[in-house]
Amino acid sequence: MTDKDFNFWTEFRKNTSTRITYDELKRIAQMHADYYKHTFFIPCSCNKKKIQRFIDDVNKIYEARANA
Repeated sequence: MTDKDFNFWTEFRKNTSTRITYDELKRIAQMHADYYKHTFFIPCSCNKKKIQRFIDDVNKIYEARANA
């Protein structure tokens, strides 16, 4: 995980809101595509489970780096 992504994710995790902005969703989708090697796409905002899976997947990478 790059320093830029790590810093973004650190700030993202501090947010206590239950909603994410479109820009945050776009960034999460880009990070997921980069780290999980798939074509970039933004999940539909109606698909909360997919968005949460993206967040959980990026969290795994974040935590691996934070604990390294």
